[in-house]
Amino acid sequence: RLDHSIIFVFIGACYTPLAVLAMPPDIGTEVLTIVWTGAAAGVALKMFWPSAPRWVGIPLYLLLGYVAIWFAGTLLDGAGVTVVALLIAGGVLYNVGAILYGVRWPNPWPETFGHHEFFHAFTAAAAICHFVAIWLIVH
Repeated sequence: RLDHSIIFVFIGACYTPLAVLAMPPDIGTEVLTIVWTGAAAGVALKMFWPSAPRWVGIPLYLLLGYVAIWFAGTLLDGAGVTVVALLIAGGVLYNVGAILYGVRWPNPWPETFGHHEFFHAFTAAAAICHFVAIWLIVH
C-alpha cells in the first residue's frame, strides 16, 4: 500500500519546486493546491482501497501528471525551453511505463526481466529527466 501511495507524494514533490520557483506566486499556489489535493486523494485511495483495480490507480497517476499541461505557458515563461523539454520527455517516459505496467507487456523473460522491469526502466529514465529539470531550476 505504502509504495503505491508514495507515487502520489513523489508527483506532488516534483511539482513543488516548479510551482515555487518557476511560476508567479498566485499561479504556483493554485498548482500546489490542485496537485497536493490530488496527491492526498490518491494516497487515501491506495491506503483505504489497496485492492483497487489497475484501471483505477494508473489513470489517477497520469491525470495528476497532466496538471502541468494547463500551466504549460506559465511554466515555459518561468522555467525555459530546456526544463520544459525535460519535463515533457520525462512525462512521455512515465506514460509509456504506466501503459506497459497496465497491459503487462512486454514480458520476454517473466522470471528475470518482464513487464514490471520494463515499467521500472521507463520510470527510472523519466525520473532522471525530471531530476535534471528540477536541478536546473534550483541552481
